[in-house]
Amino acid sequence: MKVEKAPCDVLATISLAISIIGGIYLSAYLPKMAPLLPAYVILGFSLAISLMNIVLLISLKDISWKIFFQVGRWAIVAELVIASILEFVFIYDGTRGVMLIIMSFLLFLFALNVATILSFTVAKYQS
Repeated sequence: MKVEKAPCDVLATISLAISIIGGIYLSAYLPKMAPLLPAYVILGFSLAISLMNIVLLISLKDISWKIFFQVGRWAIVAELVIASILEFVFIYDGTRGVMLIIMSFLLFLFALNVATILSFTVAKYQS
């Protein structure tokens, strides 16, 4: 598939939006325990779309991988710092157990998808 036609940035944006929705959903119940079935479904959708996006990215042949990884390296560092601060806030506020695990996965997907959007968009326009 041609890089110009690949919807990698769109898929990452959809997965990002779903993971943000999941984080807001779980945060709205704090400090009490949220019903976890919707959280599992949201996490599953976000993870499935991210995995589809990774498979699509791997299948691209005419992308500038050097630029992709150069931008991606720094983008993932920045996003993991943001996600770590949010994780600290959740732990400091007393979030424990399964809710913390789900929130951690959602934060990881958040960081991964923002880095993917930045990396793919820059690499897509390189020769």
